Amino acid sequence: MFTMNNYTSRIAMTLAVITVAAFSVASLQYFSQQTLVVAQPATNPAINITQQCPVIGKTLGGISVPSGNVCDVVVVRQTPEITGHNGLVLNKFTLMNSVIEFMATNTTSSSQPPANQNVYVMGDFALLESEMNPVLQTITKSGWTVTGIHNHMILESPKTTFVHWETQGDLNAIIGQIKDALAQTSITRSQIAHPLPSFFEKVIIA
Repeated sequence: MFTMNNYTSRIAMTLAVITVAAFSVASLQYFSQQTLVVAQPATNPAINITQQCPVIGKTLGGISVPSGNVCDVVVVRQTPEITGHNGLVLNKFTLMNSVIEFMATNTTSSSQPPANQNVYVMGDFALLESEMNPVLQTITKSGWTVTGIHNHMILESPKTTFVHWETQGDLNAIIGQIKDALAQTSITRSQIAHPLPSFFEKVIIA
């Protein structure tokens, strides 16, 4: 015999089943999300080259120019003066100086110190003829790849040759190798000061 009590009981049972089912689905979704989060390895972001660029430039005795994810460093030749065919001193022009570019290449496990993070570095050294062999020997010993050797100008004095190269590895190690290569030259010897044009000063301040 159908009664109101039976009808009420069936409704209550149905609601209870729906509630339990909804809770079970929500629980599965929650725990599956938690499992995914736990399964993901903890990582540190790659080196922030933009933030470190001024320090890198200062360490190398150059002028830092952050550009997006790349840090450009211009190392202005201090001595000797490079004179063009028209008598103009070329040291103050970027294209007659050494340029080095740094870019972070990866992320590392949080268990590794930041010093172990890698960078890709490419650049070109503006070298006198007497500096070519010592620098090539130094960078070859460091395992760098020479990607090009050419001239930017003709009829300049003394003659300047540009050696293009690339390497990848630990940031601090590569900075040390760059300093070793520059030590074979007179590029950073402070006998004559040749600041870059005002354009670069504005970029750096910005």
